[in-house]
This record gives sequence, C-alpha cells and structure tokens, in this order.
Amino acid sequence: MIKEMNRNMSYNQPVLNSIHPKGIHQLEKKRIKSEQISKIASSHYYAYESTSIEQISEEMIADDRIKSIAIVDNNNNVKGIIIRNQLMDLLGMPFGRDLFLRKPAIDAAIPVKRFFEDQNIFTIAQNINLSDQNYETIFYAITDYNGQFNGLFSNRDIMIYLSSITQNDLREAQKIQSLIVKDISEMENDFLRITGSSKMAKGLGGDYYTVKKISDDKWIMILCDVSGKGVSASLLSVTLGGMIALYDFSRGLKPLIESVNNYVCTSFEPGKFLTGIFAEYNQTTGDLEIFDMGHSYSYIYRNSKCLRIETPEMNIPLGIDIDLYPESKKIKLKPNEMYIAFSDGIEEQSDGSNQEYGVSRFLNVLIKNSQKPVERLQKEVFADINNFSNQYTSDDMTFLFLERRL
Repeated sequence: MIKEMNRNMSYNQPVLNSIHPKGIHQLEKKRIKSEQISKIASSHYYAYESTSIEQISEEMIADDRIKSIAIVDNNNNVKGIIIRNQLMDLLGMPFGRDLFLRKPAIDAAIPVKRFFEDQNIFTIAQNINLSDQNYETIFYAITDYNGQFNGLFSNRDIMIYLSSITQNDLREAQKIQSLIVKDISEMENDFLRITGSSKMAKGLGGDYYTVKKISDDKWIMILCDVSGKGVSASLLSVTLGGMIALYDFSRGLKPLIESVNNYVCTSFEPGKFLTGIFAEYNQTTGDLEIFDMGHSYSYIYRNSKCLRIETPEMNIPLGIDIDLYPESKKIKLKPNEMYIAFSDGIEEQSDGSNQEYGVSRFLNVLIKNSQKPVERLQKEVFADINNFSNQYTSDDMTFLFLERRL
C-alpha cells in the first residue's frame, strides 16, 4: 500500500490532496498568472514507486481522466512517468498481466525530461522543438528546485496554449486594424458622396483605404492593396495607415507616394510591395487628380458606362524600385458621374468551377445599388460576391467610390 507523504514538508512544497487513497494521488492545482510552465500542467496525478501496477491500472480504468501519472519516491522526487495507453498496451501483451500486475510501479515507469516549475513557457517551447515531434504526444515533468513533483504537461498542452495566445493576439490585431481600415465609411455633402467598404478574407489583411478632407473644398482618397494576405500583409497596411495619418497633405500626393515607396523598399524583404490609388478631388470644380501606382482597378462612370482609366506605364507598384517617378492622370467629373476604385480581391473571387467574379459584374451591382445607404450598399455588393463564390472568400475585398452631385 502507499505510504502517506511526510506531513512536515516545507512551506513552498506542493499541497497534497489524496483523492485516490489506494494508489494514485493528486496535487492541489494552483492558480498561476505568469507565463510559468506550471500554468499549463494538464496532470497532477502521481503514485509512489512501490505502488503495485495492479492498483494503478485498476484506478486508471475506473477514472478515464487519468491519462498520465508521475512515479515518485518517498520524498516526492520524480523517478519517471506512466502513460495510460502505454500501460494498457503493456498489460495487453501475451502474459503481460501475469508478468507485471504485481510488480511495483517503478518497473513500468519510463524516463521523463524535467523542467523547473518557474521556467517560461515560451522558452520551453523553443527548447523542445515542437515542429520535430511528428504529432506524437510527449509528456514532461515539472518539479521544484529540489526535484519534487509539481505536475505533468505535454507538447500538446504547449501547442494548445500557444494557439490560444495566437488567437487572442489575432483578435486584438483585428480590432486595431478595424479602427484604421473601416468596415464601412461614408462622407457626403451637397457637392459629393464618398463611400468606402472593406472586408478582410482572414480577419486581417493587406487592403487599406482612407478618405480625408484636407481643405474647404479638397478631399484625399487612397486605396492600397499589399502583396500577400493575413498578418504579414496587415502589418504593412497598418504602417501605411500611420504614415498617411501623419502626412501633411499641403505638400501634395507625390512626396507621400515617394516616401511610402522608399519605406517599403528599405524596410521589407524583396517581394513585399503594394499597389495603390492616390487621388485628390476638388468638390467645387470637379477636378480629380489620380496617381495609379500599378493598381489599374480605376474607373469612371460616365454616360451610363464604366470606363477604365489607363495607368501610366512608369507608375509601378510601391516597393519594387527605390527610383520612382510617379505621374498623375487628371479628369473632371461632371454632376452625377462617379469615380470607382477597388482591390483585385473583388474581381478574383471564384466559384466552384474556378470562374472569376469579374469586374463587369461588380460594377453592375455597385452602380445598381449606388444610391442606397452605405450599409445596404455594402450588404448588396458582398452578398452578390458570396452567392457567386459559395460563401468562400479567398482574398481581401475593398471598394471606394466618389459621386459628384453638383
């Protein structure tokens, strides 16, 4: 039978709670707020090395919560572990029960790597190299600095914990990006209506747009599409938002474009770039100046037709070449005409047969619903895309349009 543990333990030793008096005991789990490895211990079960394998197996069978236990000596020092599945396999071998049932637990224990209870979870995750373990569940022991048992954890416990942290971080990142890249936005007065909307494929993405009034009669409209998707693209998208928020637009759009290009070229690895529309509109005159930097999804709605605005050949995407010489295109909007820009994710949504949604269909839906409130407009546009693609969104989608009223 199992002997009781020494009641004269020091203050910092684990408190024992014998919920399995025959053979298996359980430590009282402590609440730990820091990122110590004890925080993610998934098993606090243990048995003494002299306990019979028969007792342990009976109690494991009776309680399927017990997946693994530590085997300790009379001083509570870890000597090894017993894993439920491996023990059952051992006893299921020919003559396994006859050979092992009456033997002490130490005979069935396997060696276990140990970590101190106050070691950092992230440091241990790097130490055990999770990527090399081929989905096999591997257990580890947690001890104090005297070697006394404090719990067990597995590589799976670490992966679950890291995954939960990643999900929390992603949710926070989504909140931050949503404050910078609005889901929907609309500005209107007697002279104009400017509407924008964005939807990220993975919650985080590389699309960016903004609208700013920079004087009594002038507005800035910017729509950009960062290469790639997800977290890496969102980092550049948010950085772009910061640069634009701090920029003095009295200098004009060209210096801004050159600054963004220089930043991307010097701060990111080759292959990271962005396309973009940078436009300035005068609501009094209807004059619209557009810098289309390798983007090309730029249209004017005139005489009941959507006409594509050609991109100057030298206007390459930002982040490709440090030497950049952007040129603008100038047009004049007449009353009731519209300027439309959008990201390639809208055109490239595909259905089950790999047919793309296409530019024409998008423009038709947008024009048809353009007079509706922005919330309804967004709903109609993205509902049509979702119906086409069977609810699967493969890329970030953003659109921005300007309507001249007077």
